[in-house]
Amino acid sequence: MQTEFDKELIKLFVPGKPVLLAVSGGIDSMCMAELFLNSSVKVSFALAHCNFHLRGSESDSDEKLVADWSSRNGIGFNKIDFDTRKYAADHSVSIEMAARDLRYGWFASLCAKGGFQSVAVAHNANDNAETLILNLLRGTGGRGLCGMSPSSLLPFSDDGKTRLIRPLLMFPRSDIANYVSSRGIDYHNDRTNAQTEFKRNKIRHLVFPLFEQLNPSYLKTLNREMKYFTQENEIADDYFRKVRASLILGTDSVNNGVEIDIYALARLPHRDYVLFRLLEPYGFSGNVLDSLERMLASGRFPGGKIYKSSDYKAVISSGRLIVRHIPVSFGPVIDEAENCMVIEGPGTYEFNGHKFSIEIMPWRSDMPLMQPDGKIIFDASSLPFPFVARKWLAGDWYKPFGFGKKKKLSDWFPSCGFSLFDKSSSVVLVKPGQNGKSDITADHISAVLGYRSGKPVFRIDDSLKVSHLASEVIMISDSDIG
Repeated sequence: MQTEFDKELIKLFVPGKPVLLAVSGGIDSMCMAELFLNSSVKVSFALAHCNFHLRGSESDSDEKLVADWSSRNGIGFNKIDFDTRKYAADHSVSIEMAARDLRYGWFASLCAKGGFQSVAVAHNANDNAETLILNLLRGTGGRGLCGMSPSSLLPFSDDGKTRLIRPLLMFPRSDIANYVSSRGIDYHNDRTNAQTEFKRNKIRHLVFPLFEQLNPSYLKTLNREMKYFTQENEIADDYFRKVRASLILGTDSVNNGVEIDIYALARLPHRDYVLFRLLEPYGFSGNVLDSLERMLASGRFPGGKIYKSSDYKAVISSGRLIVRHIPVSFGPVIDEAENCMVIEGPGTYEFNGHKFSIEIMPWRSDMPLMQPDGKIIFDASSLPFPFVARKWLAGDWYKPFGFGKKKKLSDWFPSCGFSLFDKSSSVVLVKPGQNGKSDITADHISAVLGYRSGKPVFRIDDSLKVSHLASEVIMISDSDIG
């Protein structure tokens, strides 16, 4: 095994730079430490051990085992203590996820301080096969079928260069057990590995024994198939990159969402796969994908249908599948049910996913009354502070400046080319007590801060126009960046 290990190690490390070994005290990591120690490659390395304090005295015993091995062999030893349960509770994550975040965050800091070029972990061929099955159950697409990579970027690393390497990935657990036994290497069994309440342990102890009955060489078969899946996924990536550019019509980032040409998507021979890849960053469920796939197959794209994930929503509008982040409003909300904000005075406000700034300035006769989109000026006395910003309601209307006739927003939006998403992200300003109604429900609005395809289209009611009697004006400007 040592010879095969050294061949793998040569592929994974940079000569002259040290490697940090993540050693828990279990059979896999103790085997890895011994293989590094006896390697003909002569890699400089040190050990890192995390005490997660999840198993009482057993956790402390693991720490002592690793520390004693380091001392006996003259190898550098780093260790840290974690209150894993508290971290999991504070961050609302599972114990497994908490332990992962804690250890990889610490590994990254050790590498930055100690100049380690990589962190070696003891994942083996059995672990890789378990990961494949877990990914299939989660629904991670083609990339999940590739399993773990022998080398990848270290999580939480700031330099983008430090690697996470898996030199044991090609070796089954049986080879590791034979090596440890033949050399008399001390290790500890983690009793939680035998508990089947964890998903990975269920696969290990309940599923894989059945696989072995069906195919005694199942482990070799699964690992070989993952190699092929990796190559097939690279082909799929090339295809996706080629077609993706032709489908994106606007806004393309995880934070801002995306607009997809749904007609062009429907014509693709592999449209379901492309749809999955396009929506993958936004967390839509399998049920949403199923619904959208049926719609693509039907060739009928009814506008207004909304699909939601935890942080995003998607809607069909004007031949587009528009994905937008569900905005979170900040500021003094006076009625959460109506989602309204009091504008107390000048400043920068964020509401309904947009930022806008408000200024008061003396009126000068040379000020232009016609403002570009994204900026409005009006008589300060016609809309004094405080006034109200809220989302538009079905009955809202105003008299556009210079038009003089009443116009419902439900008619004005489509006449100006606003999509359903555009309308939902727009903001209206309401004068307190307008028409005898409350600040919130007044349907005669004073101004509309519209956003069409993400670009500001601001308009004022005719009653706010500046006259020669004005002494001060209020200027509202769009402050969205990027």
